[in-house]
Amino acid sequence: MEKIFTIDNEGKVRTWLFGIITLEEFELFQAYDLENARKRCDVSGIDISIIKEGNKIKFSVQDFGKGI
Repeated sequence: MEKIFTIDNEGKVRTWLFGIITLEEFELFQAYDLENARKRCDVSGIDISIIKEGNKIKFSVQDFGKGI
């Protein structure tokens, strides 16, 4: 998993969490991390993207304010 911090043109810090997890081996680990990210962020300001590619799930979480 990888966290990337960026600063947008309004000076706000954006936190991105990226991961690619295989369904066979890490489904529970991935679900735990994604759920953990949801719980630790302001739900009204979170953008979660999940893309399924074959037997892999790519997900990214963008937090609009609070840290992950």
